Amino acid sequence: MTKNSILAQAVLVLVVVCGVQSEGHSIPPSPIAADQTRLSRIHDGGVRGDRTVIPDIVATLEYPCSVPREVAGGNFNPLSQADPFYTEIALRAAIRLHAIEALPQIDRLIAVNDPDVSNFARVARARILAEDATGGVSDTRRRAARQISSFYGELGLTPADLNSALRLYKKPLLNAAGRQVLQVGAVRLVPVGVYAIREVADMVYSGDSRNYLALADVTSVDFKDDTPSAIKLQFARPTRAARAAALVEGLSYWQPGVQYDARSRYIKRLAVDEGPSAAQAAINKLQKMEASPRSYPENSFYDLIDVVSDAGDKKQGARLEKFHDARRQVASRLQTAIRGLKTGHRRALSRVD
Repeated sequence: MTKNSILAQAVLVLVVVCGVQSEGHSIPPSPIAADQTRLSRIHDGGVRGDRTVIPDIVATLEYPCSVPREVAGGNFNPLSQADPFYTEIALRAAIRLHAIEALPQIDRLIAVNDPDVSNFARVARARILAEDATGGVSDTRRRAARQISSFYGELGLTPADLNSALRLYKKPLLNAAGRQVLQVGAVRLVPVGVYAIREVADMVYSGDSRNYLALADVTSVDFKDDTPSAIKLQFARPTRAARAAALVEGLSYWQPGVQYDARSRYIKRLAVDEGPSAAQAAINKLQKMEASPRSYPENSFYDLIDVVSDAGDKKQGARLEKFHDARRQVASRLQTAIRGLKTGHRRALSRVD
């Protein structure tokens, strides 16, 4: 077997892995994977800063689960039954809540024999410890500098290392004959360096972007060459309400005939992660669009309905019931969203950043 063929096997993965190997021992499949109520509670707790969900996060991280999430050509892996991304949902919530309590479980994930789990776990650990290192620093500019410096230090990486990882990640994989191995629909694992770029972008996005963008360790990173990171910088705003409004507007104007691609999925995911403020903004936008529905492509309605469904609550569900659309598929999406808001079920909590 050639070196290139081995490398190809390392990056082309087409199965869900729920229950992985750690130090030679099998971790059983999680009973949490299909528990959408718990997943919703963990996700919402992370978004809203509710630390009471940390025990649920810890329990979830006891059962790592992975699925390929990057697909050549900008599409996403169709494996979405139950929620195979629940490990990443829990890790993202742990980051948002600065859940030091989850570090033993995260350390265990770093050791598992599955780079798709361990890579993000390593970056999540560095982000949590970087936040911990800012304790006692009140000046916002110095706090941002300390956080970034600590993050790089925990990973043992530099901005140049991150850029190199991204260039290698984006480079086509060739076989021994010089032909490209990755085709549209093939899945490629995300390396630590690329996860790290996206985490730095998240610090800019979720914090005061002006403080971070004044740092050379931030501005020297090639965010523009990575779609998830570029989108976060595009929609960085000083307040959650401002971010939510910008994201909803970004979902409102997809033109007919333009491919519905990964970019719209990332924007929708960010909108959902803004929580109730995004749901409120999406409801308001839908009401304006209702006056002239043919002026907007159907995908815009789908996206905004999904934002309400995944970020809202029963109060927004009641408002959504007053919205009507004669188009069969839009009406069906509405009914699915209303049912989800009543039951607490989210259509797609999958992390895509």
